[in-house]
Amino acid sequence: MGGLYINDNGTPKDIVNENPAFPYITDLIGSTDISDIGDGTVTGAIDEINSELDNKQDKLTNPLTRSNIVNNLTSTSTTDVLSAAQGKALNDKITNKKLTIGTPTVVYNGDATYITTATTLYTATADGFVTLCPVIVSGYGSIYIGSTNNSYFNASPNEMRANISGFIKKGETVRLIYAVGSGIRKDMMLTFTPISV
Repeated sequence: MGGLYINDNGTPKDIVNENPAFPYITDLIGSTDISDIGDGTVTGAIDEINSELDNKQDKLTNPLTRSNIVNNLTSTSTTDVLSAAQGKALNDKITNKKLTIGTPTVVYNGDATYITTATTLYTATADGFVTLCPVIVSGYGSIYIGSTNNSYFNASPNEMRANISGFIKKGETVRLIYAVGSGIRKDMMLTFTPISV
């Protein structure tokens, strides 16, 4: 190691080579170039690093604590986080969700007369599927299953047979709407199959 000299009463003194502790001090300081950190001095580099750490700490204005972890599915908090246990509970609800199909039940069984007025055959007691068979039409008419699903028939002058089915929500109806002709014969069978999830 090269010498580092000081003036000792007019006599140059090598404080590196003459002081056995000095090499250890330089080893501790290291040889990394810090000229681009702060003002290039050791204290300047330390000040620069501390300042950057302070800036990062300032950004953590609301650090997460245990009290911010919610272990239920009823909280309406917009700042807390959900626990892993509740994440699993949600996943289990999705994974275990199954469609249950009930037993078909005859809910209407008519006779051989024709309907020539609007007639409600059934009002659904739950969500499910309805099936009408056979539907016999002579003339013009429609069969409404729920509020949007309908089938329009134009069978004049002959009779037409068909099976009609569709999804219906609880409270919705199955209706026969007569238009022109002999009408829609009532000897159809209407079955309802409830569905739940």
